[in-house]
Parts: sequence; C-alpha cells; structure tokens
Amino acid sequence: MKKDYAFTREDGLVIRGRLYAPDVEKFPIVIFGHGFGSNYKDLEHHAPEMAKDGVGCLLIDFCGGGEGGTSDGKWEDMTPRTECLDMETVVMQIGRIEGADTDNVFVMGESLGGLVSALVAAKLPEKVRGAILWYPALELPDKVRRTFPDGIVHETEFLGSTVTKAYYEALLPMQAYEEAARYKGPVLIVQGDADDIVPAESSVHAQQCYENAALLLLPKAGHGFDFPDNVTAREASVRFILNHVE
Repeated sequence: MKKDYAFTREDGLVIRGRLYAPDVEKFPIVIFGHGFGSNYKDLEHHAPEMAKDGVGCLLIDFCGGGEGGTSDGKWEDMTPRTECLDMETVVMQIGRIEGADTDNVFVMGESLGGLVSALVAAKLPEKVRGAILWYPALELPDKVRRTFPDGIVHETEFLGSTVTKAYYEALLPMQAYEEAARYKGPVLIVQGDADDIVPAESSVHAQQCYENAALLLLPKAGHGFDFPDNVTAREASVRFILNHVE
C-alpha cells in the first residue's frame, strides 16, 4: 500500500511524506529522513522492500530540506534543529496513520537525517522504540567549531548548495554525541569504512557513547550506499526493527 500524508507543525508549516505499508492490520513503522539537500525520492526505492518484509516505511521531506522537496519552508530557514522539529512533529502525530503500531515507532535517517534521528530519539525516548542511523553526521558540530574557531560563522558552499549562517549557528553550541547518547533504547549504526564525508571514526565513537548500540561497518562503502551495500543496509535495518518489536 502506498499513500501520501501531511503533518502540520505548530508554526503552520506542512511536512509531507509517503508511506509504504505492508498489507496487514497492524505494523511497526519507521520514519525515514533524507540527507542534506536531498528529498525522500532519493530513498524511496527502499520503502516498498521494507513493506514487503512487514515494516511500514514513512519517507518524509524536511521543510526547506532540499531541491525537489514537497514540504513547506525555505532552504535559507532550514537548520538541523528545524529538521528535528519536523521529525518530532511526525512522531507525535504518527497515530493518524491507520495500521501504524504506535508502540513500535522507529526513527531512521541518512547523514544529516541520521543526526536528526539520533537527536529526536533522545528528545522523545518514550515515543521511539529504536533508532537506525546510516552514516550519521554526529561529528558535524565539532567540524563546524573547527572551521569557525572564533565562533563567527558565514555562508559557505557544500555539495553544490549554500550552507547558511543560520545552519551553522544552530550547530555551534550542539554537543551531538552527548545529546544523542541520552537515548537508552536500541540503536543500529550502519557506516561505510571508505566514507569521505562522515568518517567511520565518528560512528565508532557514537557506538561507544551509546549504552545499547550496534555498529555495522561496511567494507569499502562510501557516503550513500550503492548496490549491494544499500541492500545490506536495508536488510540489516529491517532485521533490527523486527528484532525489537514489542
């Protein structure tokens, strides 16, 4: 089953997404967030396969999160914290989805979406059954502080997009590893050891910070998994969800 959904933030901005659900009365559900400058269509190929395996997958577009996104909001207003607000909104409204088991809600994200998922799990531990982090950008605040050691930030270009001053200002005070580690539920981190954007050392450190985390390190995999690594990552994620359903 495929169905589009919309969720409204407190400030009126609308977060849009697409659900792929198994053909059963009740199913665990994972909210899947995309990376920097992207949109849910880049991840959509995973969702039907997850549904076939019994997991509902809700792909969401962050507000102002990237070119081609379907949600409200402007790029210049997007920060990691606004993306957290987007995912928190969806978690809190997940009961609107018919068939979704609200006792088994998982958050999942790639890169920046992985950072967001980690922070949201820590913010809403009573609502999140588990977190799945693909090459999560938990080292990003430290990188920003190294880039701007005097704390005065300015726009830069990254991966063909303008990184705004507001984006950097949201990251400067963030202690991502410590904040994420407040989540005591189960965590799966999937990381390529040849990633040139999020270094493997970051995910190794993240696993050590968590109380209950497993790390799947994929040899020679980079940032953004290609076949067959994307299949390996997806299948490991589905197993993690089904193994932690209550």
